[in-house]
Amino acid sequence: MAEIRVIEDRAEKSRICEAVLADLKEWFEVESAVAEYIEKVGDRLFLAAVAENEPIGFISVEDINEHASEIYVMGVKRDFHRQGAGRELLALAEEELARQGKKYLLVKTLSERRPDEQYDKTRQFYKRVGFLPLCELDIWGKDNPCLLMIKNLAS
Repeated sequence: MAEIRVIEDRAEKSRICEAVLADLKEWFEVESAVAEYIEKVGDRLFLAAVAENEPIGFISVEDINEHASEIYVMGVKRDFHRQGAGRELLALAEEELARQGKKYLLVKTLSERRPDEQYDKTRQFYKRVGFLPLCELDIWGKDNPCLLMIKNLAS
């Protein structure tokens, strides 16, 4: 079982983000997006899952407004999928957001309109942990339809 830690140090956030995303190339194949995640996680709430003193996953969350936050980026190394680290990271992030008075948590992922085995797994994970599809957006271009999902933190 992983230990979940709140990470405050900007450089450590970036280092963990880079290491985890490097293991998830099928999800994070756009190098410019990965570079932006690595740079910008330093300004956001950041929790890391650690096993045997090595980071195996993380979640980074950004504020939208006084009512809602959004998962900025999240990942768990492939060898640790389906072992509970993602659920633990999300649960602790949700607890912190609820303490801050947030009512909703959002996440953007690839819509099922573009078939992709990896993102099918991603959408199923979010559905299992209580997210509901809200709407589709064309913010990533016609070839990459975005599905916006939402979770009520009070439920």
